[in-house]
Amino acid sequence: MKELIYLLFFYRIKQDSFCNFIEIDFYRQNKEQLRKEVELIFDKPETYKADTAFSFYLPKSDMFLRRMIYVPFKDLVVK
Repeated sequence: MKELIYLLFFYRIKQDSFCNFIEIDFYRQNKEQLRKEVELIFDKPETYKADTAFSFYLPKSDMFLRRMIYVPFKDLVVK
């Protein structure tokens, strides 16, 4: 689980189209809490309620993918 969380930090920072550094900083400081919450979700899946995810479109450009999708970090770990 610990390795997965670090891998997703790297993914969110380097490859994801939307990176919220405030969220990354929060979960870096609270890794143990995140791990416990995710383990609880795996132990009791009926208690899991996904947070709100959203998508938005940037202006059309050759430099950017237009569609940006944000998935909360805890939901990304669970998926």
